[in-house]
Amino acid sequence: MFFLKYYLLAIYFLQLENYDLGRFVKAFYSRGRSLATKRQSIIWTRKLKIITAIASVIYFGFIILALASVLHPVAVVNVITKIVLGIVLCEILVFVCPFVFCLAVFIFWPFDHAIKSKIVGKARAKLAEVPNLKVIGITGSYGKTTFKEALKTVLEEKYRVLATPENKNTPIGLSRLILDDLGPEFDILIAEMGAYKVGDIK
Repeated sequence: MFFLKYYLLAIYFLQLENYDLGRFVKAFYSRGRSLATKRQSIIWTRKLKIITAIASVIYFGFIILALASVLHPVAVVNVITKIVLGIVLCEILVFVCPFVFCLAVFIFWPFDHAIKSKIVGKARAKLAEVPNLKVIGITGSYGKTTFKEALKTVLEEKYRVLATPENKNTPIGLSRLILDDLGPEFDILIAEMGAYKVGDIK
């Protein structure tokens, strides 16, 4: 069914826009139907899986209820009306898809906020334990990952360098790197930093 394509596109844009709901909705409606190629594939993080599960219950629950009411034997509608209603339903499903994901994000937000605060707090505490570590932050609209890799290659000639992997540049991604991989043996931490809202760089 074609609306499943847009359901997957909603998941893609939600992650691409780092769960910023305003940017997500705008991207979906402005580029969703005309998107030919994706910048990256969906990375199924725990957060994305939970939000998708919540959205799926809402979304497919709505589909089942709508189909049950249209196709119910007692419903006084002829075959042509059912076909027209089915087409209208598919269009509605494409239109409401982003709002279903927005609702799922709102439902999950209190749990997500508590988990993130704990992880970021632990990362800050661990950074404080490595006072001689030099931290280099790289941000900007384009070219962050390329510049980070080039800088890492140059600095590794003389120093022990830890850098964020691939294009992971969110506060939670950086915090996980610090908690999992940072040790006293490193001289420099290169942090690719995506600035999605005020306070992210800090």
